[in-house]
Amino acid sequence: MKIHKNQLIDYSLVLLLIVISGIHIPYPTMFYIFTFVYSFYIFIIRKKKTDKLFLIIMSLFIFIFSIQTFIFSFVSMITIFGFFIRVLIAYFVIKAVDYRFMKIYIKLMFYLAFVSLLFYVVTGLSTSIADFLTSNFAIYKWGYGYMELKSKTSILGLYTYAPDDKWYRNIGPYGEAGMFAGHLLLAYMLNFFSDNNDKKRNGIILLIAIFTTLSTTVLLAVSVFLFFVYYQNIKNSLLRVLIVLCFVIGGPYAYFNLDFIGPKIESQISRAMEVDPFLEDTNTQRFLNILRDVEDFKGHEVFGRGLNPYTRYSYDPENQIRTVGLTDILVKFGTPLFILIMYFIYHSIRLYLLSQKKYNFFNCFGIFFSILVLLMSEPYFNYPLFWSLLFLQFIYKVRKRPIS
Repeated sequence: MKIHKNQLIDYSLVLLLIVISGIHIPYPTMFYIFTFVYSFYIFIIRKKKTDKLFLIIMSLFIFIFSIQTFIFSFVSMITIFGFFIRVLIAYFVIKAVDYRFMKIYIKLMFYLAFVSLLFYVVTGLSTSIADFLTSNFAIYKWGYGYMELKSKTSILGLYTYAPDDKWYRNIGPYGEAGMFAGHLLLAYMLNFFSDNNDKKRNGIILLIAIFTTLSTTVLLAVSVFLFFVYYQNIKNSLLRVLIVLCFVIGGPYAYFNLDFIGPKIESQISRAMEVDPFLEDTNTQRFLNILRDVEDFKGHEVFGRGLNPYTRYSYDPENQIRTVGLTDILVKFGTPLFILIMYFIYHSIRLYLLSQKKYNFFNCFGIFFSILVLLMSEPYFNYPLFWSLLFLQFIYKVRKRPIS
């Protein structure tokens, strides 16, 4: 199969976007700088025009940052510069790759999912094979957890082996199972409405990989998505009742019988109710983080607290961390800009579905609401990929697309 030079460029751009958006890599700053320069260069040589709405969005961010600087009498140009680098990378990649972006993203995530499943099965079945791979093909290792006593190993940069986790989870090449699961779910939902020839194959592999991550929030998000898209297509009233019963009965069954769902949620809620969230600085579970964000948000509902730890956190900024993406961006940017960001995501999803001739309210809201659920698991907007969701509106317009 002959691969055109432009195709190689497109694939490399989307792959770099994925890599810097969650895959654990050494020297991430260098990757960010390279991706920014490379994507900007392709944006220029392909003579892409800058959208007026994009300039308005950037102006709004500048306005908010200016107000925050006045409120807190503090500004970190390095933090703001890093933020704009992430957003610009997302925009340049989307514009440079154009309507081909989604097909390429789905295909790359399919390959990552397929390879991860191979490693997951092999290393899960045989510790001797896992030891052989980590001893001979490890690119690098890093510690995590309390005192960094646990370790993760990147095997050829294709799979992250983490035997110390409570449950053996498929992390793929990423640093966290939740981040990998979120990217897989995004690919799965968009593949569901695509016109790819390999749509069914892609969907099966992506869905299996999602389940092997054992990510509670992502499994909930995929259940929400499937409910929305399938329920609307069932005309038979009896089948609709059966579908609802499956969710009503299956949900509680999974909650009480799967350790990584019910007991995990209950333990996190219990801990969040028992402790002072600010005194538990090293605990990153989501319910504690939501309580922290509620405190941070008070008094800064309109303009937010900004990006730098000095202003972002209301208590002990040097030791704080946030892992809930939805409340994190609400606290950082304030309510009006948060609503605008969510609107642009919804609008982009709508235009993508219209371009695929698959738009209706249930499909659009199913994807959007699943993304909201997804954002309860990881701070996805700390990376460029999820910012690209805002900019799909600039390429997936209702128009006749050229034949690739």
